[in-house]
Parts: sequence; structure tokens; C-alpha cells
Amino acid sequence: CRPSAGGCDPAETCNGSSPACPPDGRSSQGAVCANSTCLLDSFCDGNSSSCPTQGRAPDGTGCGDPIIRDFPPCTYAEPCGNVPLQRTLTHVNRYFKCLGGTCTFEDYTFYKTCPDRNVDGRFCNDGSVCGARCGGGSCSRRIPLVCPPDAGCYCAG
Repeated sequence: CRPSAGGCDPAETCNGSSPACPPDGRSSQGAVCANSTCLLDSFCDGNSSSCPTQGRAPDGTGCGDPIIRDFPPCTYAEPCGNVPLQRTLTHVNRYFKCLGGTCTFEDYTFYKTCPDRNVDGRFCNDGSVCGARCGGGSCSRRIPLVCPPDAGCYCAG
């Protein structure tokens, strides 16, 4: 029966038993009348029908969950080798923050260096069932497949 006149003035509705509209009311003091991710909450004062102007959250305030990525795995064209090879891997994390009252994002690039590929004992795939380990710069130390008579087969290495 009476529309809202502002953020702190709820609309009045007829109760069905009286022909008169209920008295014009206001939201209680401290009621949140406006909120937004990068704007400060505004609160009703209990008297005014309008909602106070929202202030901005300080620049740099977090406004969303960051997106954190894992580094991609270190892979090499050859599984073992005598020449040390290091490759720098990158990934990007995205962080959300307030700037000028708006939620924006910023990307940060991170770098990681892969270890040398010629480390003896590192697993390598030589095409056999269990693979092999690097030894002396090549994929030469084959991992044996063991099949005991009373149990299933397993790779011993």
C-alpha cells in the first residue's frame, strides 16, 4: 500500500484486516542498507529513509579467492643424459583486489628451475613393463618384474 522511499524505508503492505495502510516505518538503526564487494557497508540511522553513501574499501583489499596454479611437471626430450639440462617453468597466479571501489585482478608470474636430467637413479621409461632408472647418463638400469608363484607380479624397484 506504500512503496519504499529509499534504502532505509521498507515498503508497507496491507495486512488484510484493516482498510488503512500501516504507519510509515523505517529500518532499525544499524541495519545494512547497501553492501558491495569493494564498497564499505552503509547502515541505516533509524530515522532517515535514505541510505548513506557508501565509502570505498581501501585499494588492495582482497575481493575474491586467488587462483593458485601448480607448476607444470619437469619433462625432458630424453630421460637421461650426460649434459646437465635445466629448464625454467612458469605459471601464473591471479589475485583479486579492490581498486577504486571495483574488484579487479592482478596476475603474478612465478618461475621454477627444473633439476638436471642426468641424475643417476631417476626413473626413466625404456619401454619395458617396469621402466628403468638412469645410470651413467642413459636409461640403462632396468627395473625387474618379479612374479612369485604364490602372489601377483610387481616391479622390484
